[in-house]
Amino acid sequence: IGDSITAQLMGYVRSLQKERPDFFPDVKFQTAQSYFLYTASRKGFQTGTANLKYRGIEMPMWQVLQEMRPRKALILLGVNDYIGTEIEKGIGYCRRILELAAQYAPDTEIIFESLTPVTKSFCRKKDYQPMWDAYNEALKAMCAETGTLYIDIAAPLKNSGGYLNADYSND
Repeated sequence: IGDSITAQLMGYVRSLQKERPDFFPDVKFQTAQSYFLYTASRKGFQTGTANLKYRGIEMPMWQVLQEMRPRKALILLGVNDYIGTEIEKGIGYCRRILELAAQYAPDTEIIFESLTPVTKSFCRKKDYQPMWDAYNEALKAMCAETGTLYIDIAAPLKNSGGYLNADYSND
């Protein structure tokens, strides 16, 4: 479950699956361009903002989980919220996601992924990377506290300066 970053990953996986049908054959993606962590944490449907769609119907994230009944749901959200500037608020959203999943999709294991790093050139006007790193640490701590799996996808993507390798992206 994610935003445009997860949508890019989905495109990459789909391209690999054309060559290798056995490459994660059962994986399903739920993405929306400009999808917010805030929106994912809401019980009600959010009008006027990006929402997930399942079978062509827009619905809140908890309802998508309830309908799809996945064993696991990996969540990569927060970039569109600029969540590094409001870390505690973001952690509150994540806690709410866990509460909603426990209520409406109790058999689904929620897994949070770290925010991906950005290139140094992306940070020309404002250096978001240290804020995102701080958010990732807070998310990791919350996951340890709640017994939720946390996957650090940021560390392997960083160069020696702590930013996304420019060969991987233009932002």
